[in-house]
Amino acid sequence: MKMPPPIATKFTKLVLTILAITILGIILSFVSQDHTLLMLSAGVAVAGGVKIIDYYRTIKGEHYECIEGTLVREQAGYARKRHTIVLALEDGSLEQRILEGRYKLKIGTDYRFYLKREPIAEIQIELPEILQPAIVVLGHEELSFSSGKQI
Repeated sequence: MKMPPPIATKFTKLVLTILAITILGIILSFVSQDHTLLMLSAGVAVAGGVKIIDYYRTIKGEHYECIEGTLVREQAGYARKRHTIVLALEDGSLEQRILEGRYKLKIGTDYRFYLKREPIAEIQIELPEILQPAIVVLGHEELSFSSGKQI
């Protein structure tokens, strides 16, 4: 299974960031002879490894969905790093999603989102919108006219 480019980019950034933080922490701990910093770096490596493995298993098992549409409405919740978006799908229906993270999106632009599939508990459906969990975005891309709709 080949990873879509937005997912591959985000996965590469995740691996490189965790690797860089771990290596920098190890180097600084040896230079300063600080065992506490070395243990913290090991903790970052372990926690980062768990996150990388979870991300990889999600992608490899195809536990994500791809949704394409034109962005009709966007509301950013900066306090909780969430976006409430409404997409107009190709069949004319509107779909609202609450996404995790911060993104710069333009209304009226076509997007493709890769969203992690997670089971929804019965209690989550009854929660007010502000308390509902956000969907994890594995990647997103802006679509051009050549790859999307034809005029």
